[in-house]
Amino acid sequence: DEAKLKRAEELLDPSPILPRGVLELCIWASQYYHHPVGEVLAAAIPSLLRKGHASIAEIEQFFLTKEGKDLGENSLRNAPRQKQVIDLFCRTSHGLSRKDLGQVSITAIQSLMEKKLLIKKSIKLQPFSFDKVYESDFSLSTEQQTAINLVGKTGVYLLQGVTGSGKTEVYLRLIEKRLRAGKQSLLLVPEIGLTPQALQRFQAAFKVNITVLHSALSDKERLMGWQNAASGHAGVIIGTRSSIFTPMANPGLIIVDEEHDSSFKQHQGFRYSARDLAVLRGKIENIPVLLGSATPSLESLHNVKLDKYSHLHLTQRPAGVTKEKYSIINLKHERLVNGFSDRLMEIINDNLKKKGQVLIFLNRRGFSPVLLCAECKWIAVCSQCDARLTFHLSKSIMQCHHCGIETLQPDSCPECQNKELLKIGLGTERIEEHLKTIFPQTRIIRIDKDSTRKKDSFTRLLQEIEDGEPAILIGTQMLAKGHHFQNVTLSVLVDIDSSFYSTDFRAEEQLGQIILQVGGRSGRNVREGSVAIQTHFPTQPLLNTLISDGYEAFAQKLLDDRRDNGLPPFKYQAVLRAESTSSSLALNFLDKAANGGEISPLVSIYGPFPSIMEKRAGLFRALLILSSSSRKHLHKELKNRIEYTERLQSGKKVRWSVDVDPIDLF
Repeated sequence: DEAKLKRAEELLDPSPILPRGVLELCIWASQYYHHPVGEVLAAAIPSLLRKGHASIAEIEQFFLTKEGKDLGENSLRNAPRQKQVIDLFCRTSHGLSRKDLGQVSITAIQSLMEKKLLIKKSIKLQPFSFDKVYESDFSLSTEQQTAINLVGKTGVYLLQGVTGSGKTEVYLRLIEKRLRAGKQSLLLVPEIGLTPQALQRFQAAFKVNITVLHSALSDKERLMGWQNAASGHAGVIIGTRSSIFTPMANPGLIIVDEEHDSSFKQHQGFRYSARDLAVLRGKIENIPVLLGSATPSLESLHNVKLDKYSHLHLTQRPAGVTKEKYSIINLKHERLVNGFSDRLMEIINDNLKKKGQVLIFLNRRGFSPVLLCAECKWIAVCSQCDARLTFHLSKSIMQCHHCGIETLQPDSCPECQNKELLKIGLGTERIEEHLKTIFPQTRIIRIDKDSTRKKDSFTRLLQEIEDGEPAILIGTQMLAKGHHFQNVTLSVLVDIDSSFYSTDFRAEEQLGQIILQVGGRSGRNVREGSVAIQTHFPTQPLLNTLISDGYEAFAQKLLDDRRDNGLPPFKYQAVLRAESTSSSLALNFLDKAANGGEISPLVSIYGPFPSIMEKRAGLFRALLILSSSSRKHLHKELKNRIEYTERLQSGKKVRWSVDVDPIDLF
């Protein structure tokens, strides 16, 4: 009834906030991931924009008035600072922003405005202009030039380049081509920690506006970055996962660096893969997409075999830079002290004597993952999760790494009151404390979530590493991804064995990627690099294939195994997850979801069964897996399951979600 319609009070935006391409991407993602389109759009739009802020950005610029332009040579003799400002404006034909004016006193500017010599105007952001040819002292190899030549105007390209082979240089040359044509480029990186290094490299290469987008920015900074990209003012956009939804006025190229990284998959709420959406967005925008990695995901390698992606190779490091050498330390007859064998300590000591830096990888922060009573064998566990509490020396607390709960370390065992409580297992803090006693004169730099909590702390630690002095670097995956450390001559992996026998079918793939990524941090300059791996299983077939035959042979073995067992990428999966205050509620809910109505014979349903960690943050979790060799039939069946599940009364007592193409069953 038109009489009930209310008159619009205000037109918020003169044109749609999202361009057609991004809107199409959001709608497709909503349908593919079976997620409400409203929440998808909310993920794509900055929060301040959703609260009514203008989508079109304006910047304040100062201009010379007619009086300012006609000012005589001897004017402002008694105001030298104001005269300097006028001279600055006389050397340019356009306005200057406060940022352009740098150290100029705001008082001088205000005085000139009062004298009507300067005027301030709000100017809409203009598309970038690019007139500087990219100059590099890095001469391209034949492989690099071939890769650049093969990237066409459209299509998906998998650039597989060994660590240190110069993938970034390929990115820069491809982006330069787009900048010359007035086109923007989007570079996706897996971690916030990689953005400063990428920004520094790109700013040194291009005198063009570069925007950075990630979750650590303030709401205002994110909005400004979004506006820079949407207006075409930014020539290059560097961002993490959610940046895939950033509008570009003149899109020209999308690059996904470290495309294998699991961080490109959102694990909560709207569970999308930024890498997969990048491929789709390239198709929608009719622009090329480059996926770069030294250790490509099995999914991407499979798409190469299906001729969906073009495969580009960089097999060599620059002239004079040799590939790192791997050695396996058999722990069978080795004495271990805080996780380090005598043989490993000798290797570390030799590298430090040669003034090299040593990188030690352990993907477990804290001091000790287990607190054990020596008498009754009681173990400190989380009251909210099926997990042990980790002892953190820096805070003298016990912490759960799954729900975040913290508690003080007990003075005695709560079961038998025994005072002897043993700290079992390795964490990055324990390694740090141990090596401080062994190498008291050597700088030890620990990089993990705990040591980088403060703003800019990560950047400062990276700068300390790049200073080049001999040091031992200890870190989790934060340190293993994409960083270029010129002075690291030895990479060490101290504890890898659990991945060989994990319940996660992706564990071996991820281990192989970690070994080569960590190993690739060493020997990136003219000094030879080496990698030491401690293991109780030195003859493990996959490990030896990786080291002796390379990543492609390793990946092919895994692909053969996945094919034989009906696992992705040969079959497609979706997961229904449920969590509730009791185990039976979650399992019963999924049981009804699994058995309600007719089930397609082309889709297999497994479960329901408890998650690997059933209890987390006080809730019991269960899952139901749908699998099919047909993506079309999988989605049709999933849609039917969802529609049936939404009608269940028991759904009011559980929290449930859908995960298409899951990368973990945790």
